[in-house]
Amino acid sequence: MCTYLGEQIMSRGGSIKLKFYVSEVIQHENKCLIKGEDGSTMEADYIIMAMPPCSVNRIRFTPQLST
Repeated sequence: MCTYLGEQIMSRGGSIKLKFYVSEVIQHENKCLIKGEDGSTMEADYIIMAMPPCSVNRIRFTPQLST
């Protein structure tokens, strides 16, 4: 499943970032701004995040996630 998903993302012009530690995700209309713990930023149309549920509290989301 993971290989297939990765292939589909890449075939549609997407990219996959591994070991990119996110500190903040800001959603604006149709784009997302992702800020890394190292100070770098990325912009994306969509984000798929794979992480343990306990890590969600370490990331600031704007707007906030519903609970």
